Amino acid sequence: MHRILLLISFFSCFAAQTTLADEAASVTTSASATETTRPTKAAFDVTILNSAAAATTVRTDSAKVTAAVKSALLAAGLPESDLRSSQLNIGIHWDYVNNESRKNGFDASNRLHIETRNLALVGVYLDAALSGGAREVSAVAFTADDTDATRRRALAHAVAAAKDDAKAMAEAGGTRLGALVSLSTQPLGQNFGGEIQVTGLARAFGGAAAPAPATTVIIPDIEVTATVYGRWQVVSSAH
Repeated sequence: MHRILLLISFFSCFAAQTTLADEAASVTTSASATETTRPTKAAFDVTILNSAAAATTVRTDSAKVTAAVKSALLAAGLPESDLRSSQLNIGIHWDYVNNESRKNGFDASNRLHIETRNLALVGVYLDAALSGGAREVSAVAFTADDTDATRRRALAHAVAAAKDDAKAMAEAGGTRLGALVSLSTQPLGQNFGGEIQVTGLARAFGGAAAPAPATTVIIPDIEVTATVYGRWQVVSSAH
C-alpha cells in the first residue's frame, strides 16, 4: 500500500515538474489584423411621425403620410421589394405641467425599413423619403455579401504578426522560436457603419422651401478585424 502511494506521489511530482517545464519553455502572444472590402448593400430606416387629438385621426394621418413616403421612394426608383417592413405605434401624448401629467391627444410613429443594392442612389432615396413627409432617418448601415476571403486575409496577417512577436521575445530571452503549440481566435469584429450628412432636413420639418443640396452619403469600406492567440515552443540557441 505504501509503495503504491509512493509511486503515485512520484508520478504526480514528475507530471507537475513536466508541466512547469513545458510552460517555461514556451512563449504566448496575441495579435490583431484588419482587412477591408467594399460593401454591396445598404440599409436604413425612415420614420413618419404624426400627432392628433383623436386616435382614429392620428392613425389616418399616419397612413396618408406613409403612403406619400412610399410613393416618393418608388418614384425615385426604389424597387417595392426593397421596402422590407413597417412598424406602426400609436400612443397617448402626455404633457407634464406643474408636476402633473395631462393627456393631450395621440402620437403615431410609423417606421419603414429600406434595403438596397443600388448604393449610388441611397442619398436620392433619403431625399425622397424626407420630401414625402418622413421626419427622421437613421444612419445607413453598409454590409457585404461575402466577407470570408477578407476574414481569412485578416487571420493570416494576425497569425504572422503574433509569430513575429513570439520570435522577437524568444530571441530577446536568449533562445529561438520552436514549433507551434497552439493557435486560437475569437469571434471576428466587423464595422458596418457609414456616415450620412442630411442636408435636406429642413424640408421634413416644414422649413424653407428653397432647394437644398442632395443628401450626401459617404460609402465606407467594410472593416473585418481578426484577433489570434498563439503559443510556440522556445529552444536553446545552442541547438
